[in-house]
Amino acid sequence: MTASNRRRWLAKGLCLFLTFLTTICVRSQEKPAGIQVRLSASKSLELRVTLRSLASTRVTVYKSDLPWSGMHNMLFIAVRPNGEYLNRNPVRGDPSGVEIVLHPGEAVSSDIDLAQVFPELDSGISKSDVHLFWAYRPPEGLGLPKWTGGWILLPQRKH
Repeated sequence: MTASNRRRWLAKGLCLFLTFLTTICVRSQEKPAGIQVRLSASKSLELRVTLRSLASTRVTVYKSDLPWSGMHNMLFIAVRPNGEYLNRNPVRGDPSGVEIVLHPGEAVSSDIDLAQVFPELDSGISKSDVHLFWAYRPPEGLGLPKWTGGWILLPQRKH
């Protein structure tokens, strides 16, 4: 099996795993969503991520544990319909050990520029739709499931 085929099978396997994870997490969430991930209304290649504390008391978390703060906090896989995945940029900044306090029901939001995560994304969506799978493991104490994940369709851009 060639390296290209192994990567394609790995991408397909990860997609199936994330789809399974999404199904479990969505079905298990009976209370308000602790995390929302959607395309930004103003920029098509940006995700707007909102994290809400579902804890009954105030919680202190490190900013570096927020979904948008570090390279490994939020897992992403971008796959074209033919099974070809887009290479991910290995570098995203990790902030220092600064803490923030979230009160019950309080939310924080920020954007993730997908073009920085996937340098080939712009050319990828000019060829076909791109399926973006994501997974996030929130810090303990927020009252969220251990893992949360989802899928977003990035539609093909016709030039």
